Parts: sequence; C-alpha cells; structure tokens
Amino acid sequence: GGGDCWLGDLWALDTQSMKVRDVRKAVMSWHKPPSTGPAPCARAAHSSTMVGGRMYVFGGNTGKERLNDLYSLDTQAMAWRQEKTSGA
Repeated sequence: GGGDCWLGDLWALDTQSMKVRDVRKAVMSWHKPPSTGPAPCARAAHSSTMVGGRMYVFGGNTGKERLNDLYSLDTQAMAWRQEKTSGA
C-alpha cells in the first residue's frame, strides 16, 4: 500500500488448494476472481468484515470525499450489491 493511487480491485487468497511439501514452506496462492453487480468504487481507509457467506465493505474515502456507504459481496455467487441503510 501507500502512494496516491486508490485501487478498487478484488483479490482472494486460496487456502483450500494449498501446496504443502513441508509445513514450514506451505504455499497459498492469490487470484483475482470475477464478480458481478455494482462493486464499490476505489477507496482507502474503509472497513470490511465477513458475516456468514458475505463480505461487507463500509465507508472509507476516495482521496476527494469521505464515504458512508455499505456494499456486500456474496462469496458463493461472487455478486456485489449496495445495501440500503438507515439511522445514524
């Protein structure tokens, strides 16, 4: 990280097909999975968490504005959606 470039890409760490010849040298691999739906814009300083099979991404900033939005990614269907929220 760092620098003046905001990234909006999605990466997944494949822990299921981990190659293990020696436990001390276990190798996991990163890949860029395809996804559908309205993905969140590129941002920094956001928070994310997993609840069940969904990853939620909240807020952050674009370098020009602060964000107060919430998106979720269904990790089985790999489909994004913007969540409707209310309250303070």
